[in-house]
Amino acid sequence: MDSCDCKSSDIHDYNCYFTNNCTFNTNHSLSSKTLLNCKNGSGIDIPIPSFINPTFNPIPIVNTKLDTICLCNPNVKINFSSIIHYKVISPNIVLNNPFIITFQLSKICNNTSKIILSTFDYAYGSIVTTDIRESFNFNYCEYNICPTCSVYLVEIIRVTGIDPVAAFEEASITNSFISVNAISN
Repeated sequence: MDSCDCKSSDIHDYNCYFTNNCTFNTNHSLSSKTLLNCKNGSGIDIPIPSFINPTFNPIPIVNTKLDTICLCNPNVKINFSSIIHYKVISPNIVLNNPFIITFQLSKICNNTSKIILSTFDYAYGSIVTTDIRESFNFNYCEYNICPTCSVYLVEIIRVTGIDPVAAFEEASITNSFISVNAISN
């Protein structure tokens, strides 16, 4: 995972909330008050819990960092996109439960502990054998945050299969992508 390379001298004491007046002095200089960083993830097979193996450990999908120290009360927009491939073979059985993947968006500020921002569910339901490829994406915004160096990351934290006894299931995620934009407020 990317880590921020902020120095302690770069960390400022801001009155970040309830003010639009940033009066700090920093060595950063920008010709624009907009920042962007993005990153592609790699393809990943998604293990589907079953009665034999019911545990699921979080799977990191993609991450990128953004240093907003040079911005005043920034607004940050995070975009995530991917393609999900899901295949189920169920011989002569009607499938009752949807296939669900829960994605978690988090950030780590100045190399400290993880802050969970939100979760997003992808769900697919079918009563017959299926083999699909679908796009999945989400957007998230933070408003008037304190300027800091942050790593934004997307993980899969939970997967629920259609029917762990009666069906053979496999899933993967490809073409994962995250972009983080920030602008002074």
